[in-house]
Amino acid sequence: MQAPPPRPRTRSQAAVDRLLGALLATLLVGSALAFGGATWWAPPALAALTTLAVAAGLLRAWLGGGCEIPRSPLIVLGALAIGLAVVQLAPLPARLAERLSPRARALYAVGALPDRVLADDPTAPLPEPAASRSPATVDRPATLRWLAGAIVCLALFAVAARYADRLGHALVIWGSLVTAFGLTTALALVQLAGGSATLFGLVDPGRGPSWGPSMADLATIPNTTALRVVAPPATLRTSWALAVPDRPYHLGTLMGGPGAYLALGTLAIPLAFGLALQLLAPRGSRLGLRDRLRESGQGGLVILLLAVTVAGSALCGALGGWSWALPLMAALFVAGLPGAWASGLRWGAVALTATALITVGVGVVAGDRLGPPEPGRPLEARADGAMVRSARRIAARVARDFPIVGAGLGTFPTIAPYFKTTDQAPTTAHSTALRWAAESGAAGLALLALAALWCLVRLPGALRRVGTADRHLALGVVGAAAGFLASSALHWTAELPATCLAACAFAGTCDRWLAGGTDLFVERD
Repeated sequence: MQAPPPRPRTRSQAAVDRLLGALLATLLVGSALAFGGATWWAPPALAALTTLAVAAGLLRAWLGGGCEIPRSPLIVLGALAIGLAVVQLAPLPARLAERLSPRARALYAVGALPDRVLADDPTAPLPEPAASRSPATVDRPATLRWLAGAIVCLALFAVAARYADRLGHALVIWGSLVTAFGLTTALALVQLAGGSATLFGLVDPGRGPSWGPSMADLATIPNTTALRVVAPPATLRTSWALAVPDRPYHLGTLMGGPGAYLALGTLAIPLAFGLALQLLAPRGSRLGLRDRLRESGQGGLVILLLAVTVAGSALCGALGGWSWALPLMAALFVAGLPGAWASGLRWGAVALTATALITVGVGVVAGDRLGPPEPGRPLEARADGAMVRSARRIAARVARDFPIVGAGLGTFPTIAPYFKTTDQAPTTAHSTALRWAAESGAAGLALLALAALWCLVRLPGALRRVGTADRHLALGVVGAAAGFLASSALHWTAELPATCLAACAFAGTCDRWLAGGTDLFVERD
């Protein structure tokens, strides 16, 4: 039986589509400009924008005759991850708590991590728990905060997946990511030229205006902290020891040091490069490149995208070194070369890809000679290798000591000081994958493995559905995903709200494409 023809789009549907696109663009660009979403007022604002986007998405589904049932398990797996956090928060019966997380059970019995964890002595007896019930997380407030943020991210993922039902809508999300990165790059270049080490070149955390980031905000971003004794006043006899956060070199608009810029760049640079090659593809036209761009009126956009690609590649290479550059170069290679002959660009795509790769390498070499704008402050994210290795060792030990359900989602900053061997305590594991393993255990790794397996199984068929003229854009999406995942295994990427929201929105568009509900690379009415 032939399916009924689709209903024509009404003015109300078009208006809701424009509203939803504006909300998503504001959310993605605004989170990057709002100091990476790490200030005290940013989480409520981002949650409000996400709530409005969900409401607009529901209204859009109602006007369209109903919400499509997704043919993807990713939303279900995301809901299971939220369920894992709920399990970690719940006060579990004694026997169940002892089986799932015996060390967390012992912590709630004595009020601190036992010597068995600190000494890494598996034969040392655990103290007898006094309470009848205890949660599996070692820090319930931290896990509760993670749960609230995860709900916002999953909602954004679902809205982006339902919104990206055609190429124009997907381009709104991808273009917003590129715009956020382009603005940050422009401000970063001006900041480097002016020799400033503050956000926007003007705002210093803890010393700026009231709406700017504070010292407390510095302790919640990927950073390092150290206990410092505060000298008491003359009228008091006691002193206090406070966790003083480090003051990292902030680049552009993003808190978190250069790592935040690099994390956003691994997503945005391959996307910008894929979009540029997509616009340059001849699509069967016999006109020359200059005539095609003149007729389409997109010459300025192509130049802007290539400028973002080149400037961002050079800056990422200078800031991150080879450990960041290699995943980025692999992503650019995937976006440019495999589709060169299929799209018709041929040697033009090869030349542009080679230029981008060389630019990254030149940035790495030049980064060794690029002096820091502030005396004694390292400019590169690769500077403190000892702290990075120490944080990764801590995450590995936590994952080993909390193997089943982890130490609790969002609890790495809490538990890291118990395992540290240096004065400074890291607030991130310098590897998103290791931190996930430490906080969620085997249960979280199983969810992550299922999501990765589904994506790998669906990817070949999704690529076959893409026409040859659109191959560069599809490969740019694949390259951005691969580069971000590789960087997540080697560095931290999704710990800052802005980069986490960008990754969730981008993953939503990928979910729509891989699910096969519609071909994102073919426009439809």
